[in-house]
Amino acid sequence: MISTVRFSFVRVIFAVVVGVMIFSSTGSNAQTIIDEIPESLGEEVKQDPEYVKPIRHYLALRIYNIMKTTDVRVRNNELNKTFRLSPNNGLGLGFGFSYKMLALDVGFVVPGTMRYSGDDAYTKFDLLSTLYGKKHVIDLNLQYYEGYFLNNASEFFPEDNDQQGMRSDIASVDIALSYLYVFNNDKFSFQSSFLGDVIQKKSAGSFTFHGFVSLFGLEADSALVLHDFGNQLNQQAHITQIGLLSSGTGLGYAHTFVLPKNFFITLSGAPMGMLSFTSSEINNPAFETETASTFNIRLFTRSAVGYNSDRFYLIFNFVHDYYFIRFGEGSRVDYSPMKMKLFFGYRLGKLDKIKNKI
Repeated sequence: MISTVRFSFVRVIFAVVVGVMIFSSTGSNAQTIIDEIPESLGEEVKQDPEYVKPIRHYLALRIYNIMKTTDVRVRNNELNKTFRLSPNNGLGLGFGFSYKMLALDVGFVVPGTMRYSGDDAYTKFDLLSTLYGKKHVIDLNLQYYEGYFLNNASEFFPEDNDQQGMRSDIASVDIALSYLYVFNNDKFSFQSSFLGDVIQKKSAGSFTFHGFVSLFGLEADSALVLHDFGNQLNQQAHITQIGLLSSGTGLGYAHTFVLPKNFFITLSGAPMGMLSFTSSEINNPAFETETASTFNIRLFTRSAVGYNSDRFYLIFNFVHDYYFIRFGEGSRVDYSPMKMKLFFGYRLGKLDKIKNKI
């Protein structure tokens, strides 16, 4: 059971975690993005040179842009309507480097790309860090948003502009840790598609094992969806707070198709079983506060397309997570975070040779 008090406590836990990690970002024009800190957990894993060519001993510099979205949908089955909420995100630009066991990207939100930049307060902290090893992939997700839009407000409030602006009172917190194991790690490499410090020479695939634990909360000062539908609307429209503690596991598959002229496509997906402990606060005496333990399905995909040669690489990758939460009869909330990244890297060469030239 996740009560109102406990959800407030989640915010405190999140603040402590963020403080310990000594990364912070608030306000309208700045965001810190720390991404992709490899390597293979100290293990020595030999990979087949006919399939995988490591080039991480070269110092490589790169620039990138990144876009992150978080889609929250409150479904109402009686009206067959869906309320789509999203935070006030912008486009991130940054730079990074990779050398041997380390790859680090740091970026900032581009001023003017935020959907809303008015006087209403909003805050964001967005840290997605991924360790790409030869056998293991570990994702850490720390997100805190204040300020959401009702994306399809015009469908419900066509003549009410106040309902179509940003809701600065809606806030969310998402803390998640996930793990992926690559079975065919001697011939298949995620690093080639998501770091660029390895070249996949021949097409190969692998079954993958996944596990995760996550804590998600969403709350508002008033109902998440302000409404005037009378008795037609069921309890979804009266929800002021959602809490979800979940854990699960599953099997997936990933494959890289190596194309001519150093081009490639990587596709991967993993359906997972998810055991969830949920709670929702409902600001209406006609409905009771919902608490439940449910079993749901979660789908996680990680895909990429690009060019990767000995000297430079250009890669676009896409990471998408999707699951839904049931609250009583006919009530459901869908949660779908997504990250898209385009980056260009250039390998300067071995560090000792670079020093000699200098």
